[in-house]
Amino acid sequence: MNHSKSRKIVLINHADTSVTDGSFLGLEDLPVSDKGKKDLEQIQPAIKINMEDYVIYTSELKRAIQSADILFPNAEKTEDVRLNEIDFGDWSGKKMTDIMREFPEEIKSWMSDYTSFSFPGGESISGFFNRLQECSETILKKTDKNLILVCHGGVIRHLICHYLGLTYNHHMAFTVDRPSINIIDHFGKNGVLRAFNLKELSD
Repeated sequence: MNHSKSRKIVLINHADTSVTDGSFLGLEDLPVSDKGKKDLEQIQPAIKINMEDYVIYTSELKRAIQSADILFPNAEKTEDVRLNEIDFGDWSGKKMTDIMREFPEEIKSWMSDYTSFSFPGGESISGFFNRLQECSETILKKTDKNLILVCHGGVIRHLICHYLGLTYNHHMAFTVDRPSINIIDHFGKNGVLRAFNLKELSD
C-alpha cells in the first residue's frame, strides 16, 4: 500500500446528549438526546460521498456509535476503544464550577503544566494523546482509503494537533461543535486542516 498519497481524514463529533450543562462527560456512556438525533438527521442528507472510498471507525461509547449509525446507516463500522474520550476520573459528571471548588490544587496543576497532568482517579494527558496517536497510525497503516472517525470533542482537538504537527497543549485553540464534520487532508506524515465544523460532507 502507498501510505504517502493524499487522503481525507474526516473527524466527526457526536451529537448532543441529555447533559448540556458543560459537565465533563469523559467515559460516561450516555446516549444521544432527541435533539441530538434531530441534528444528525438534518445532516445525513448532506452526506454525499462514495462510501466504497471510506472506512469508518467509532469510539465504543453510545453517543459516538449512535451518531455514526444515523449518519451512515448502511455502512460497516469498526469500534475502537482508543477513540474513547479521555477518562476524567473523579471529575466525571461534574461542572467546572464544582471542580474548581473541590479540586483547587489540581486545577492549578492542570493550568500550569498541562502536558504532565493526570486527572485524579483518571487518565494522564500524555497517555491520552499517546493512545490517540497510536490509534491513528495503526488505522492509517491498515488501509489506503479515506477515514471517518466518529468520536468526541477532546479526541478531535488532540488529533487535529497531531495531524498538524502541533504540541497537544494547543488543543483548546479549537472549538468543536456537536455534531460537526471536520476534515484533514493527510499527506503521509503531515496534515492540513481543510474544513472545520461543517454540517455536510461531499467528495
